Amino acid sequence: MYAIRMMFRGKHPVHGLPFDGDVPNRLRDEWNAMPLSARFQRLRKIVQRDLVVLATGQARRCVERAPAGTRKVLWIYNWTTLGDSIMDLAARFSVPAEIELDLCITPALAALYASDTRFAHVHSRLEDCAQDYDFVLIHELSTRTLREKRRHLRSQPFAPVLNSFIGEQFARPAFVDARVRHLFGQPRAAVPRPSLSLGAAPARSGDRFDIAVVLGARDPRRSFPHWNQTLHAVLASWPSRLAAPRFRLLGSDNAKAELRELSIDLRQGHGEDLVGRTSLMQAVRIIRDCDAFLGTDGGLMHVAAAADKPGLALFVAVDPLLRLPPPTRLRALLAPGAMADLGAPEVARVFIAACAPASAEAA
Repeated sequence: MYAIRMMFRGKHPVHGLPFDGDVPNRLRDEWNAMPLSARFQRLRKIVQRDLVVLATGQARRCVERAPAGTRKVLWIYNWTTLGDSIMDLAARFSVPAEIELDLCITPALAALYASDTRFAHVHSRLEDCAQDYDFVLIHELSTRTLREKRRHLRSQPFAPVLNSFIGEQFARPAFVDARVRHLFGQPRAAVPRPSLSLGAAPARSGDRFDIAVVLGARDPRRSFPHWNQTLHAVLASWPSRLAAPRFRLLGSDNAKAELRELSIDLRQGHGEDLVGRTSLMQAVRIIRDCDAFLGTDGGLMHVAAAADKPGLALFVAVDPLLRLPPPTRLRALLAPGAMADLGAPEVARVFIAACAPASAEAA
């Protein structure tokens, strides 16, 4: 079982790395900063998960490495967040190329990977997957996933990807890449850049410089309160040699309060209000079709990074290098305290600096 294996190897069951080597992280500091009650809850979750592995009869199927001769693998990605999937599944290209790789992922995200060149098949229900896999990657062990695995893929060996590596303060792309390479016995190499197979953007006239501006945030800490001043500052300082900017305003219901703070001239004269009016895939394609991105750390920021867009992402509490490792065309600003500490003039200046070289070359 995982916790016992980690402790036997002299590693902490929560913030220890399940492979040799290191990835950028501050999880030990994060763990030490937790109250004792929170630490107890995390340790209890690990024990409960290991008990479920035993109760489902899957303990002997949980392995340290992919079996020799593995030729067909299923990756069960049971997280539901857009940005995490983009970071984590970048490691699909670290699975040996001769192995056929399938993906089982939540329906909300399945369309994002349906045309991906690395996945042979993409499913959203485990019962629709084949029965002849040599090895199964379970992104994070959970009671539900283990029970479904026992029901549909009882005899297949498996390994978790994330294990109990829980928290914010770690480089997700680097960790998942190192874990996948460890499981398949591959040497460490450069971490693949997160990418998406989105197809080519349609031809545009070039008379406007389209900027995808993502308002709102699921995590209230990431909400930026100065959008009105920032977008006005962008307009005021925009280089005259570039096409006039148009703000394509994106976001879900949590963005409506920030949308109401924008002046009428911004929304009607310089913007296109798409807040709450797009599906996930429509928002993804809008970002693909725009010239640049401006927003806070979140799922659509990772879409922009995967689509190789220039622009700016605003961060709080998490080092941008843990979420946006180079190479990327997105610049980042880290708030010194709260997100409100980032001023509109600075955000506008850094954003324009990020956009101007790319747009000048295109012209």
